[in-house]
Amino acid sequence: MGLEIIKKVSSTGVSSLSVSDIFSSTYDDYLIQQTVYDNASANNDGTMRLLDSGGSEINAAEYYYAGEDTRTYNSFTESTGVAQTSFAGFGYQDASTTTGVGLTMYVFKPYDSSLFTKCLWQGQVGGSGQARWYAGSHKSAETITGLKFDTGSGTINIDCIVYGIKGT
Repeated sequence: MGLEIIKKVSSTGVSSLSVSDIFSSTYDDYLIQQTVYDNASANNDGTMRLLDSGGSEINAAEYYYAGEDTRTYNSFTESTGVAQTSFAGFGYQDASTTTGVGLTMYVFKPYDSSLFTKCLWQGQVGGSGQARWYAGSHKSAETITGLKFDTGSGTINIDCIVYGIKGT
């Protein structure tokens, strides 16, 4: 098994980042890393949507997820989303700090139109002493070719690396 880099994307001062044409029949599963998510212009709590086979953002209420926010300053909290218009928990950036976040996400079988796309993601939250652990499913069997990260408010700097996971 091994990882093969598919795409690296970097943007400065943006409110969203679309990463298109990254999923194909070449790989079954993918690893995505946000290596930079910093310098927010406003407090924001990131979301993620998938892109369909035509490259269009899927904004229907087809996203289901559950997760936990672990905090150093307060009690842990659980979060769920049923029939939402995006996945949640994709980084939080506090505008009062330049400390960024890191995110690692696995995407399973996005290109297989007969299956729901599944995701697992975990990240460190910038400026707040918090980490997140989430799992989700896009409850519509269709071909997925990419994704879009959104800040929810303000702008950020963001770098993203996409890897295909190669089997034996």
